[in-house]
Amino acid sequence: MRDYTFQAHFCGPIYTHRHNYCRKTEQEIAFELRQIGTWLTLSSVFCRCNGNAEVDSISYSRGVRPTDSVFPGNHYQMTCKPKRECSLKESCYVETPNNDGLLYGGKVMCHCPPKHFCPIYYIRGKRIPQHGHKQQIVQYGLKCKKRAF
Repeated sequence: MRDYTFQAHFCGPIYTHRHNYCRKTEQEIAFELRQIGTWLTLSSVFCRCNGNAEVDSISYSRGVRPTDSVFPGNHYQMTCKPKRECSLKESCYVETPNNDGLLYGGKVMCHCPPKHFCPIYYIRGKRIPQHGHKQQIVQYGLKCKKRAF
């Protein structure tokens, strides 16, 4: 099982007759989840997946500084489109700072290869600044880390 994979059971049906199957295209969101403490609730459903859904992006309830050590994600957008496998040189998760310099969310770019994980929930000291052509920071990336076990 890949990292950050889970199975959700809902108390009632989540799909209605109006929910078409997702097309598995870029930018298509199947459903949204909201996390409150340890509770994960279904916020919205847009289409249904034939198979597994994956986290596409995570938004934060408030802006955070890039030096913050706590991961504040609480809105998860899920997609049916499978993510490709990352190379160890690229970012598995990317956050783009807003004009105020704070981070309001991030995007899962790919899934890490076997025996590696993307340290989204263990973010302290792992954000790597990526600079634009004027040497300003345009985004922060996380690289896949080797498992300890």
